[in-house]
Amino acid sequence: MKTKWPLVMAKVQSIELEHRSMNNATKTELDDLHRLTKTYLHGPVYELTNYEIYIFERILRGQISKRSASIFMEKSVRWINPRLRAFQNEDYQLVTDCKLFS
Repeated sequence: MKTKWPLVMAKVQSIELEHRSMNNATKTELDDLHRLTKTYLHGPVYELTNYEIYIFERILRGQISKRSASIFMEKSVRWINPRLRAFQNEDYQLVTDCKLFS
């Protein structure tokens, strides 16, 4: 997904005009800017579907292994590991799963 850089630059310029520097900007304004660019200081924010969250909960409860989950989700264990850590740290965004509705 490409970032709309003109929109991002307009937001940066408005923050700089209002506060005279990005250093003086409020935390909420900076968070909005980070959400707009989908870049975060502590790493990427993963988008998870309800199905993926359900599978991750079962992994954490010990009901299924990561290997079984990779088969269910048709993804690799290498793809699952960072998303599972993000789920444990509650550092993810919930998105609707279009595959379930089509």
